[in-house]
Amino acid sequence: MLAGRIVETGGPELAEKLHREGYDQLREKYPEIAAEEAAMAGKEAV
Repeated sequence: MLAGRIVETGGPELAEKLHREGYDQLREKYPEIAAEEAAMAGKEAV
């Protein structure tokens, strides 16, 4: 999830990958949603 939106779906493999690698890969893949997420948190997008 980014900014309260489901951007990827998957099974335990996806959960393990996100836990291991973090959400930066999703932020890079969905920059518009990442910017929205950052705005919601009151900071600039990375």
